[in-house]
Amino acid sequence: MSFKKRPATVGKAQSSMEYLVTWGWAIAIVTVALAGLYTLGVFGGSNSATTQRAHAGTCIIERQSTGLTSTVALTGECTNMQPQFVAQFNGESSLISVGSSPSLNLQYPFTISAWIKLNQLGGEQNIFTKTSGTAWTTNGFQFYVNSNTLRVNVYGQSSVGSSTTLLSGIWYQVAVTFSPPGNFILYVNGADAGSGSQTTYSSTYPIFIGNQYPGGAAPFVGDMSNLQFYNATLSVAEVQTLYSQGIGAVPVRPANVTAWWQLNGNGNDYGGLNNIGSPANVAYTAAWTSGYNIP
Repeated sequence: MSFKKRPATVGKAQSSMEYLVTWGWAIAIVTVALAGLYTLGVFGGSNSATTQRAHAGTCIIERQSTGLTSTVALTGECTNMQPQFVAQFNGESSLISVGSSPSLNLQYPFTISAWIKLNQLGGEQNIFTKTSGTAWTTNGFQFYVNSNTLRVNVYGQSSVGSSTTLLSGIWYQVAVTFSPPGNFILYVNGADAGSGSQTTYSSTYPIFIGNQYPGGAAPFVGDMSNLQFYNATLSVAEVQTLYSQGIGAVPVRPANVTAWWQLNGNGNDYGGLNNIGSPANVAYTAAWTSGYNIP
């Protein structure tokens, strides 16, 4: 009598099951890891211009002096980069206080540029101000949003509003230029959005980002990034460049930058003049791409 050897189906079934369990866990771990890296910005989303995110200080303005010669230049990785983080202002106590210095004295000509996303509309929301620090007083300056329009205001002198309607939840590049003999021009996404006249203006007040001053009544509610302050009037083409290069745009005139607050995880100044901001109750988030469209 002969016996046929039975196939080892049970052992094979067990081996297959162990294989599936092992690789199932491996796939799950990799998926979780990739999701975490995506959240941190290592990989860009569909609205991301690049798959690489830059930490604060990846690109800086470097100033060097040798004898009678001085040079100002961008240094680091300065092309096709997006921020790792953006600043979040809670609409209550969030504020970045910069203080005052000779390089920050506001006088013509000047340019202020930033990227903003409003979380809600209504009332005044300050982006950049120069005030006494305790009150909205004579010679105060504010670059702000009122309801759903961009505005600039010099206390007791002039107030200029844009013709562009802003929406909540959308990223915008906003800018204001001031040139002699006294003309404000507002920009939204690189386009002229309104202008008005203003007499010669100067201020030595401290700077505040996100409100008029500590405890002020017009706090910003939303996200902000890449705030650049120039002691020159940028041309229309230069403002358009700041928009077309996206939220990570580097300064177009490094020699005229008096402060560059990237707001990429801190309030530091990367313009080379050490005009450091002190954040209070400002959060920083890597999940900022919602509402951002590549220019």
